[in-house]
Amino acid sequence: MTGPLAEGASDLTANKDTSRLVVPPGNLRGGAAYVFSVQVVPEGDPSAAAVAPARVRVGSRGVEAGLAADSLVFAADGPVRLDGTLSKDRDNADGDLLVRCFWNFLGY
Repeated sequence: MTGPLAEGASDLTANKDTSRLVVPPGNLRGGAAYVFSVQVVPEGDPSAAAVAPARVRVGSRGVEAGLAADSLVFAADGPVRLDGTLSKDRDNADGDLLVRCFWNFLGY
């Protein structure tokens, strides 16, 4: 498999009793491409093995901007504090924000 895996990704080996591979959520990054392959080996003739690749692209869900509140009242003689820590990178399984926040004044 190629491509960036999530930190601490779990074992991606298929069960020996199945012909299917399931990659649990959180192991692949949004926006990344991966290559998997399956090797089929006949029990009676291992020399007749065959391999088939599959290319998988994981769609990106993007970032989500979030504020602790969307309407606030402050005293005129005090500081105004806005909290953007509810923003998140929805493709990041770890939950750590992998983007930077920039603030703008949009008007009255």
